[in-house]
Formats: sequence, structure tokens, C-alpha cells
Amino acid sequence: MRLKYKGDGKATLTKNLQAGKGSPFLAKARSRRFVVKIFRRIPMRRFLPLLLVLVANSVLAFARENSPPKPSGDSQSIEQLEADLLQAEMTTDPAAIDRIFADDWVSLTPNGTGPSKAAILERYRQDAGQAQPYTAKQQSMQVFRWGDTAVAAYVKVYTAKENNNIAHQDTTDIFIKSNGVWKLRLTRTSPHANE
Repeated sequence: MRLKYKGDGKATLTKNLQAGKGSPFLAKARSRRFVVKIFRRIPMRRFLPLLLVLVANSVLAFARENSPPKPSGDSQSIEQLEADLLQAEMTTDPAAIDRIFADDWVSLTPNGTGPSKAAILERYRQDAGQAQPYTAKQQSMQVFRWGDTAVAAYVKVYTAKENNNIAHQDTTDIFIKSNGVWKLRLTRTSPHANE
């Protein structure tokens, strides 16, 4: 069915719609024909580059929506602090512990509250530079951040140097950012679920 308009078709259609005559479908049909007329007037040598640009923009928009978020600078800072903390544990480095731990750091273990920062520092100063009788690595680390609070959750895997026994420990560290510096405020450890 072909639509016929008297005079200015757009004005007549608008008047008919305002008066309750006609339907929104007719307006859509009219606008679709208008778009088709525009594309018919564009020569193919101009239409093809336009089409390529539209397709490229669609692909880029889709890729941006489906790409994983990049870790923020603060998340990378927390991961670096965790790596520094593991290195300090392996080399018994009291300076790194003092730098990373907050003065009111709390350790929660399966047996209750663990040693304080002062007790850890005292032990590390006595054994400074000595290697541990085990190796350790972090696995499956996830960092979550809410403003000036960050949580790092991971599994720490210990391997005894003497007999290669392996133990897994679930670890959750809570960091607070104060004056632009991240400090470890709380550590919670527990045996891994599979052990």
C-alpha cells in the first residue's frame, strides 16, 4: 500500500496525528522511506566508507563493553604490597614489616588473636636476614576496593624445604589508606578448605 499525502506530507501527517487521525506506524513508515531515499542518493563510492565506519564503531563499542576491567592503580599497589610482604616473610626483613603494617595491626588466627606488630618486629629483628625453613607463594589473589579500604584475599601455599610437605592457608588482608599511604590493618588466616 502506497501512502499519499496532500501538500506538505510531513505537516499533514503531523496535523492528522495531533487530531487523532493516522497512527504512529505511518510516521515510522514515512521516516523509514526518508532514510532509504537518503541512502539511494549517496553514490556507492561514498556509501561504502560510511558503512565501514559504522561497522568499525559497532565492533569497537562491543569490544569495550566486553573487555575485562583493568586493575586500578590502587589495586596494583595492594598487590605490590602483598608481594613485598611475602618477600619480607621469606627474608625476615623487619624494615618492610614496619613499613607495611599499621601500628595497630591485628592478626586473627584459627586459635584467636595472633601476635602484635611489636612482637612480630621483635622476632624479625632477632632473626633478620635468615631464610625461613619453608618457601611460600600466593595464589588466586583477588583485590576488592571501597574508597580508602581494600581487601586482598588469596591462598598462601607453604612448602617445607626439608621434606616438601605442602600446606595451604586462606589469607585475608585489610588495608586502609591514610594520608595517601596504604597500611595493613588486619590479617585473618585459616586453614584452606581442602585441608
